[in-house]
Amino acid sequence: MTDPGAKVLEGLNPAQREAVSAPAGPTLVFAGAGSGKTRVLTRRIAWRVLADGVDPGAVLAVTFTNKAAREMSDRVGQFGGEEFERVWTSTFHAFGLRLLRRFGSEGELRRFDEEAALPSGFAVLGSDESQRMLRRIGEEILNDADLKPAQVARQVSQVRVAAALGQPIVAPTDSPSWKARMAGMLQVARRYAEELTRQGAADFDDLILLSCQLLERPGPAREFVERRVRHLLVDEYQDTSPVQHRLIRLLAPHADVFVVGDDDQAIYSFRGADHRNIRRFSEDFPGARTFWLEDNYRSSARILDAANALIRENATRVQKTLRATGSGGAPVQFFRYGGEAAEARGVAGHLLEKKAGRGSCAVLYRTRAQSRAFEEAFAARRLPHLVVGGLRFYERKEVQDAIAQVRLAVRPDDDAAFRRSLGARPRGVGSTSRGQVEAVAETEGRSLRDAARALLDRGRFSPRIAAGLEGFLEEIGAVPAAWARLPGDRWRRWRRPKAGPFATPPGRFSTAAGSPRGSPPGWRGSWRRSGRSPRRRNAGPGPRWTPRWTTPGCSRTTSRTRSARRTWNRSGARPGSSSSRTPRKAWRSSWIRWRCCRRRTSCRSPIRARRRRCCS
Repeated sequence: MTDPGAKVLEGLNPAQREAVSAPAGPTLVFAGAGSGKTRVLTRRIAWRVLADGVDPGAVLAVTFTNKAAREMSDRVGQFGGEEFERVWTSTFHAFGLRLLRRFGSEGELRRFDEEAALPSGFAVLGSDESQRMLRRIGEEILNDADLKPAQVARQVSQVRVAAALGQPIVAPTDSPSWKARMAGMLQVARRYAEELTRQGAADFDDLILLSCQLLERPGPAREFVERRVRHLLVDEYQDTSPVQHRLIRLLAPHADVFVVGDDDQAIYSFRGADHRNIRRFSEDFPGARTFWLEDNYRSSARILDAANALIRENATRVQKTLRATGSGGAPVQFFRYGGEAAEARGVAGHLLEKKAGRGSCAVLYRTRAQSRAFEEAFAARRLPHLVVGGLRFYERKEVQDAIAQVRLAVRPDDDAAFRRSLGARPRGVGSTSRGQVEAVAETEGRSLRDAARALLDRGRFSPRIAAGLEGFLEEIGAVPAAWARLPGDRWRRWRRPKAGPFATPPGRFSTAAGSPRGSPPGWRGSWRRSGRSPRRRNAGPGPRWTPRWTTPGCSRTTSRTRSARRTWNRSGARPGSSSSRTPRKAWRSSWIRWRCCRRRTSCRSPIRARRRRCCS
């Protein structure tokens, strides 16, 4: 009989095999750069399931980014079997969010000395929204209009974490100005916590801090974690903050914890990470086993020699030496420039001299602000380049503005969403008018949306401002009704995959009467075979469906071409066939945008800007 763990250990070097197959219990793996730490972590999960026979549903692996969590889940799933789908791979914040969504309304949560009750559908403020709120509060309390939101957010986070852990704030200097600054930040942090509680919202710090509160006292959340999490694995342990370190200890009372990290790669202290956590692992979990992965599969020998010579000067590090699996490599060169512009020109000239092919060179810089000099130098020398790591989709301003409007429609008491939505399109409502709304909301204990409605009813604004604010409130109020009218079930079926657990079963597109399943009541339609999707104008050929919708008493249907519209209305034959006057090409390029004048709307041609009635 084949050993179930033999497949797990295939392709691993001796040090990796020893770490993966270690007995259950606290285990620390010092994995240098390029030594295969992700492989060791995922193989450890497979080893515990296949070789040790643990329940995959009782395994929790936490990391710091969603990308790393997805990669970990994909690698674990390569060992086959649906059982590995039950392994819980998550980020720290996603774990805290799931715990608070399920048990946050049941526990007695507190921010500082005040109760912090969370509703079941609480909103999570992003970093941009929390910085906006902190800047507004900081300007009111500190009377400083030149506050840097990122710096204020970082200092407030330090104050909140220190208060939650009962620890003093480590002072970088003993100057009176710094003490006065932190005293003001304590007031800002308390006011910020009150705002979050009043809005029923949470930020990223709350996802960890409040989760620790749930697990510190007996209750349903603690019982759930003790039953669900019996084997804990942690990636990038050197980047854990003090509050994340506390959460790990609360998740592992059984001491069956496996962590991977490298103190030489600790670069996130500015975000609150404490690299000393990895050196204190043996103190937190007595009897822990320690393994070292020192074979580097990523860099050449000369690069590793330079890196080892540099990092060796750190006297507080755990001593280790990376070894290259290959030999040779180009020598490391060091250049000194007089400024960022000269540096960018020098790098561009070096690339031109090297005549390297496209995609074979990379320029790494520490901060995003440094990219401008390189972009200008490359553009001046006509060097094709691609800037990687720009704004993510959900970090774009227009996307966050749209999400804020949806949030405000769903949760009317979300003041952060109200401020962002109104600021995105002011409609004549300036800072003075917004200040009046803020004052009424604070005085009367209302949400900003209710305060704005109250001021409109009292006639406190000029006609121009009142019209703009009234239009804004009407648009937000119309979102739920418009969402309810969407034929979402039909559109979802068009986008469903052809295979997999979410594929549409055969025969589900139509009913016996010929109408599509999920069509609006009172509508009847016919299905025709088409090579293009009605939702995607440039979709490739495939077995998709194109509907033709008519209403009772409606004699016209909208399409892209007049000939296709005329044929669809008067002939039952397929357009493009011998009995139709419409060319096949015109019919295949047609798609439908339907609106009915019985619903007091009009339809718009996708190739014409003018409106027309669809029922006459």
